[in-house]
Amino acid sequence: RHHHLVVFVLSILAVATWSCSTVGASPRKTPNSAKGISARLPPVKTRAKPPHIMLIVMENQGFSNIIGNQSSPYVNNLARHYLTATNDFARAHPSLPNYLELISGHAYLSAGTSTDCAPNACGPITGTTLADQLQKAHVPWRAYLGSMPRPCDTQNAGGSGGYGVRHNPFVYFPQARHGVLCRNIVPASSLLANLNAKSTPDFVFFAPNICNDGGNDAPCSTLQNGDRYLSKFIPSVMRSHWFRSAGTVIL
Repeated sequence: RHHHLVVFVLSILAVATWSCSTVGASPRKTPNSAKGISARLPPVKTRAKPPHIMLIVMENQGFSNIIGNQSSPYVNNLARHYLTATNDFARAHPSLPNYLELISGHAYLSAGTSTDCAPNACGPITGTTLADQLQKAHVPWRAYLGSMPRPCDTQNAGGSGGYGVRHNPFVYFPQARHGVLCRNIVPASSLLANLNAKSTPDFVFFAPNICNDGGNDAPCSTLQNGDRYLSKFIPSVMRSHWFRSAGTVIL
């Protein structure tokens, strides 16, 4: 089995949304920033383990805004060494409908999601989500949301560069706000520690703070800041027990 770094550039608001590779694809070559990490990976074991998948959601940049842009050297380095996918597109051009579609297959535009409404201000949003399916199948999962103050919080926090609830699609579904699912929708402060625990989630959803997502939604939220953040965060993930156990990262 292989350890994978599968790199997408997710553009929530741009016309062309995804860049970089397919799930399960092995890298062409280890990026320079990851040298020394792959070399320390443990020997391949014959006993199969459940795959570990992490989806990291960045913001507001289309393929042409990222690929070839000198302001994003780290992501471009990843894109040069891993496969690219270029035929996926945003559903709509605020954030919320695309996040909802990522976990449910529906954008819920008739519920007012095109205004990036807060959970208590949107129309009814109901249905089955990826979280419901994982929970039913007893697959360990967890969603990590920037500096969200408490599990499944439905209010923005930390100012313009902090936690934006519109980037947390899980809490728009009533079953996630009230019940066992809520325990798995947590602040991101525990993410790296959890990845190095003996028992790790098989599926991880991660949306960083607005300052770190590269989406220009705040003065601190520049493309350069997002790239610098990923250049530190992704190598930390690659060193984790979680990644060494059949980990795949989708950016």
